[in-house]
Amino acid sequence: MKKIILFSALVTVFAFSACTDGTNSSENIDSYPSKYIEANLPQYPNAVLKYASQGDNISDGVRINFETSDAIPDIKNFFEKEMENRGFEIPKLKHEVATELSETIYINKYSLGNKSFNIQASKGGNVAPNLVNISYYE
Repeated sequence: MKKIILFSALVTVFAFSACTDGTNSSENIDSYPSKYIEANLPQYPNAVLKYASQGDNISDGVRINFETSDAIPDIKNFFEKEMENRGFEIPKLKHEVATELSETIYINKYSLGNKSFNIQASKGGNVAPNLVNISYYE
């Protein structure tokens, strides 16, 4: 079961990474998309932005990808606190996450009315930075 969950999570992460619309390069991006900022969404302090896209309006969604050297549990704790402070509902897990998985991957969907904030964070490897993908839409 753990292998199926991990495989599904990795497929999701790679799917988000493969998006080609928006800004994507080996160079860092200077700032979060304007619609992300206007929605008062949390900006991770140790993020190196790698990809950002947004539609003409917020219902089209916003996507960002960033890298960080921070541990997956630190990323999880940051977003849970920040999203709760903004009034988003934090879903309760039906099953405990295996300890070895909680150190390597984090996936969640926060909601507030018609707003949906999805996050996937995965361990980048021994020397590679950790990867975080976020999508948001109303």
